[in-house]
Amino acid sequence: PNPHELVQLSVYNHLNRIGDLTWRQYREFVARQQVFTSTFASIQQGVFTIDTERTTVRASMTGVSGTYFSELGARAALGRLIEPSDVNEAAITGEAIVVLSWDFWQREYGGDPAAIGRTLKADTVPLTIVGVAPQGFLGLSIAIEPDVTVPITLVPKISDSEAQMIDGTSSWVATPRGLKPGVTLEQARAQLLGLWPGVLQDAAPAQFRTAQ
Repeated sequence: PNPHELVQLSVYNHLNRIGDLTWRQYREFVARQQVFTSTFASIQQGVFTIDTERTTVRASMTGVSGTYFSELGARAALGRLIEPSDVNEAAITGEAIVVLSWDFWQREYGGDPAAIGRTLKADTVPLTIVGVAPQGFLGLSIAIEPDVTVPITLVPKISDSEAQMIDGTSSWVATPRGLKPGVTLEQARAQLLGLWPGVLQDAAPAQFRTAQ
């Protein structure tokens, strides 16, 4: 509802190129930051083979944090959307659930309300359908609607990259939302820069941490 309030958090690498945060870095920033009203994260994971029990199709997938839909003002067209309780922040696990896009629901399930509670498989991983996103909801995209959305901590299990997420070597998109009243972008950047050395140290894979 207020896209001008969104602020994306990114990092510069040694080549001065903008990159994403790892999941550990995102969690550290969330725990320490004091300039945003709330935060959420997402990752555009790519295309997977989806078995709907009736057909097998290729579909795009997005992984999101539990505050993603609520912070973007989305309300479920059917059932419910992903919530904080669906994302296990302390471990690389998560409820095996999925939210369908409106178009995917219409295309693959004929808009049948009975799709809620049914199971589909994403690259052999069974997921329970809990809801349908509102019609036309694009998330952070300007043109492409993700076919299916899952809790962000479930993505490594589906993409077979759990080790990368655990050791902190995979990069994820983190997007804080809304500066606190009275906080300028420059003040926010200054605070985050001050937090960065500690975040980098505590979120780094063990082999890259310096001795204390």
